[in-house]
Amino acid sequence: MGVRVEPGSQGSPSQRHLAEELQRRHTDELNSVREQADKWRQGLSGIIGITTIIAAAGGLGLAEGLDTIPRIAAAILLLLAMVLSSSGGFFAMRAAHGFPRRRQTEATLEELVDREQKRLRRSCVDLRKTVLLTYLSLAFLVAAIGVTWFS
Repeated sequence: MGVRVEPGSQGSPSQRHLAEELQRRHTDELNSVREQADKWRQGLSGIIGITTIIAAAGGLGLAEGLDTIPRIAAAILLLLAMVLSSSGGFFAMRAAHGFPRRRQTEATLEELVDREQKRLRRSCVDLRKTVLLTYLSLAFLVAAIGVTWFS
């Protein structure tokens, strides 16, 4: 007993147009997320630069008048700001450029669409992590400056 396969009904021009529009929107959405992630990465680079400058300046004399506990607190806050900024930079770069992996050449259309959706979801999750880490690193940087100024 064999299986008989017959072609389905032909799609209408409006259905083909809808499918093409959905594919274009998915592609545009991934590109948009990646562009946003790249901009957040640039912002994080600025925060890392500012943190580095403040840490260097603090080492040169900003924290000289502080007692031991505020000095340690400021150093820990600066370190946390740097670690969070660096982690955010990693997630931003992964959201913007993806992560290198082996290419699979043979795939069905459904598999290709599924892979594209997974890339989009991963980029969105990484972009959210980037935004959160950016704000946290900025908060720790401001806290470190506050400890230095007001202690």
